Amino acid sequence: MAGKSKIKNKLLIFDLDGTLYRISGGSFKKSPLKRAVWAQALEFIRERLLADDPEAKQIFKKIRLSYGENISLGLEKEFGISRYEYFDFVWDLPARKFIEKNPAVKAIIARLARNNKIIILSDAPKIWVIGVLKELGIYGILQAAIRSGEGDSRKIFGNAFEPILQEFNVKPADCVVIGDQEETDIKPAKKVGLKAIFIGKNQSRYADSTISNISEVEAAINNIYRMEP
Repeated sequence: MAGKSKIKNKLLIFDLDGTLYRISGGSFKKSPLKRAVWAQALEFIRERLLADDPEAKQIFKKIRLSYGENISLGLEKEFGISRYEYFDFVWDLPARKFIEKNPAVKAIIARLARNNKIIILSDAPKIWVIGVLKELGIYGILQAAIRSGEGDSRKIFGNAFEPILQEFNVKPADCVVIGDQEETDIKPAKKVGLKAIFIGKNQSRYADSTISNISEVEAAINNIYRMEP
């Protein structure tokens, strides 16, 4: 869709990684980004806890066993290390090396932002979110709209959407979540009454619409609200 978007007065909550751009490798778990983050995490543990390589790997392993992907929380609870210190060290990575840009994203976001409120909701740290938005050329549009994963409200915890609804005083039916993960984007959104668009190869059983990439999002939103695409 080119030109002026027909979508108005909605709150559009976009996931970041895998939604506004493709992750190299197809998913975070298989991506060079994850390998880079894990390598940075080990280096952080070595430097911050004055651990040699075997000790750092053992600490890292224990943290993952207890806290899963939430390494920052594990280090904070077990060693008293600020999660923000961890994020600033580990996620200070050049986004251009890890993302596959869709050239349509900048124009899509610009059109939607004219008549709607847009939020970027990511469990990734703000330092990474900012780097990606700058690389995509949309940081100027969305710099005040970032909700990132430093706090205790995160999609992975299932408590990220309600605070946004309260903050913006919006009805769930007037809010659309767009994401590529059913467990953290789609199912929690539907649970609290939001509309949801899934980006993926397979049809979602939970979303109001499934699209293959971000270029189709305007037509999908129009279709949800029974507008002409």
